[in-house]
Amino acid sequence: MIRRNYASHRRSLMRRLPDGLILLSGGVNVVRNHDVHYPFRQQSHFLWLTGVEEAGCHLLLDPRRGTETLFVPKIDANYRVWEGHVPGPGESRKLFGIRKVAYADEFKDALAKARQGHKRLYADPKAITFLETVDKDTDGLQKLPDELEDALAELRAIKDDGEVAMLRRASAISGK
Repeated sequence: MIRRNYASHRRSLMRRLPDGLILLSGGVNVVRNHDVHYPFRQQSHFLWLTGVEEAGCHLLLDPRRGTETLFVPKIDANYRVWEGHVPGPGESRKLFGIRKVAYADEFKDALAKARQGHKRLYADPKAITFLETVDKDTDGLQKLPDELEDALAELRAIKDDGEVAMLRRASAISGK
């Protein structure tokens, strides 16, 4: 199996944007009709940075402190009956190689600590919406979604060894 180096991707992004917090939101389940959802597809940049294929997650990077935190939703037993196993914080830490994993309801407190000394927030539009829903007092942070998008596009344009191997394998399979 070809493994991608998500930790290397996160480090590259933090080197690229060292002067602020970085926040990305993963995809969410979209209801098609009443109790039927469209097939889930993770946000591409989020997947490239984390490898997480579950809905409702968020990633907070602090380049200055060198910290990374993945926030995952709390899943109840009823959800698991219908959707199957979803990794919790401990399992997510091992699966995705992210140093700290917490539940999404801990985001506000984590952000309050991380914000100290930061004036910039590189965040995708969905992350900005999530942030403003969770914490109404975000006026002190300059939100820079375009700069984040530009940095990710440039970083993703150059493929690492794992990505090249995956492209070669996909091409070989398509050729058959």
